[in-house]
Amino acid sequence: YNHVNDGVHHPFNLCVPGYYYRVEGYSGAGEDTASEHEMFRQYMIKTLSWWLKEYKLSGFRFDLMGLHDAETMNQIHDELAKIKSDVLLYGEGWDMYNAGKMESASMKNALKMPFIGHFNDAIRCAIKGPISNDEEAGFIHDGSRKEALKFGIVGTVNHPGVDYSKIEGTVNPSPWGIKTWKSVNYTEIHDNMTLHDKLELVEPGHNEEYYVQMQKFAISLVLLSEGMPILHAGMEFLRTKDIPDDIWKNEQPLYETAVTSDEKKHFFKNTYNICDRVNGLDWSRLEKYKEVSDYVADLIKIRKEHKSFRLSDEKQVQEVLTFEDNELLKYPEEVLAWSLNGEKCGDSWKKINLIANPCTFEVVYTSSFNKNTKTFAISDGKKVFKELQEIKPGEKFIISPKTLVIIAEM
Repeated sequence: YNHVNDGVHHPFNLCVPGYYYRVEGYSGAGEDTASEHEMFRQYMIKTLSWWLKEYKLSGFRFDLMGLHDAETMNQIHDELAKIKSDVLLYGEGWDMYNAGKMESASMKNALKMPFIGHFNDAIRCAIKGPISNDEEAGFIHDGSRKEALKFGIVGTVNHPGVDYSKIEGTVNPSPWGIKTWKSVNYTEIHDNMTLHDKLELVEPGHNEEYYVQMQKFAISLVLLSEGMPILHAGMEFLRTKDIPDDIWKNEQPLYETAVTSDEKKHFFKNTYNICDRVNGLDWSRLEKYKEVSDYVADLIKIRKEHKSFRLSDEKQVQEVLTFEDNELLKYPEEVLAWSLNGEKCGDSWKKINLIANPCTFEVVYTSSFNKNTKTFAISDGKKVFKELQEIKPGEKFIISPKTLVIIAEM
């Protein structure tokens, strides 16, 4: 809805010249529409209402949503909720509008749109490193950007364990509201390069086993955080936008590309105008990387079955989720550990411990004694155990490098 390719010759402009489009353009893709003008606002509401009723959709995702005005987005919710009370509405809340003539629907105004979600760029960049620098690392590489990662883990609500002054990678590092689903957590999406390609750019020259584990590590951080997770199609089998040699050597210039420091690999970033050889899903990779796909499926199953990973609001998160003290647990500074009190949210697991180890060496978890519970390893960060592995009181459990381990007390 936010732009058209040629506003001058578009039917809206031919009907009412100068009304449906803004004088200022920030989309970079033709003329920006004027959602704050009543008739374009009605166009959005009525077409969305029709699609929702006619096709029985779950909801809508809005491209460059920050170019719309907040009032329109709120009215859209109010009208669509009459049709479907739990309609899902979220979008790209990038802060792009700068004319100052209306309050934009960017994430800067998240608190003013209580029923609208936003893509969480803080956790995206925290996990793998910023999209603005191909070779800059994120948490999974060196343990950096921990506060931005925690911002996503709590679903962008207010939490005493997060230092909001240290959050990087977003224009709004303050709490977005009281509902966790306002945070759309992801680390790979249709724009920019794939996670797999970013991994190779940050740390080139590793063997395939290393990149497989890094992919698992990144995806587990998305799926085990509070909020709404999104997985880009194919990332469960290491989707790549590797540039074929014949295309790379073609005399025509290529745009938005990246090259590893050893110059052995070339990748596309944005591929909206590139051929199906690059954009199409390579299903042979699903067979090749079946262990990753199976691991992702198992994590999704855990998330669905355990309420601790689907806390709905700020009050629940504050009561259930606690970031652990690394010094007390004798973990290196880079490690991030948090626990979930399942008893307080009706989970069948009484307590869940999650330990994310971005280091290149092992760390150790030691089971504490609790006469009323037994402790089990659910996942070692490489696979989800089909049969739970009990950890006796005082027994040590090894946390391998580049893993997110799940340990539960039952």
